[in-house]
Amino acid sequence: METQTAPLIVDAVELIAVLSPTEGNQASGVVTFKPVGNGKAEVDAQLTGLPPNSKHAIHIHQSTGPNLERRKERRRSLQSFGSPACPA
Repeated sequence: METQTAPLIVDAVELIAVLSPTEGNQASGVVTFKPVGNGKAEVDAQLTGLPPNSKHAIHIHQSTGPNLERRKERRRSLQSFGSPACPA
């Protein structure tokens, strides 16, 4: 199996994530990340399909390339010792 590496982003102006609903859900939208300096970013989420006037948390994973593969291997290792599945 060939390992794929995520591209290195050096001078990003903004990054955009398109969200699609999972089975049985309707929430979708676009999340934009813009650097604001000092290693921080502004996050703007434009979402639809959620109940009006409701609160929702945003949980972000950096799950690309070798990072994701290391987490998958750790999860397989823990499962082999009888531990419950760990989230990715």
